[in-house]
Amino acid sequence: MGQPIIGITKRPLDNNLDNNWFSNVNSDYSVAIVSTDQSEIYSPPFGVEDYLKSEILLSILLMLSKMNIGHYETRGCLFDFCENKKDVVVKLHSGSICADCKARLMYYGETEEMLVSTMKALWDISKDFRVVRGCPIGHKVCKAKPLLK
Repeated sequence: MGQPIIGITKRPLDNNLDNNWFSNVNSDYSVAIVSTDQSEIYSPPFGVEDYLKSEILLSILLMLSKMNIGHYETRGCLFDFCENKKDVVVKLHSGSICADCKARLMYYGETEEMLVSTMKALWDISKDFRVVRGCPIGHKVCKAKPLLK
């Protein structure tokens, strides 16, 4: 894999079907683009920086693993597709990667060390809401501590 390139734009992304993608990754070329066009969906309670950290982590993992998106249902996982765009708040607040996606990442060659580092970064994004403010949306997938294994 070449050096990954991740672009950030304020413009909406067009996937030829609609204009509501948060990001898009081309693993063959190690290129990703993240849009902040829909920031009203996650902010508040999350800032654009939190959203960008999450999408950049997702893009890097998708490029490194050559894995496609994890699943279409919302589990509170970094790999949630978030067809209902408001579910991105669940993904950001949960700060985790589900067991299925962890297993797939390991299958595609990611190390335990990389997963632990990723989980720490996700925890950092969501910790303020877990520890200080509590669940902002009542989605019932919050965890009391990060899931590292």
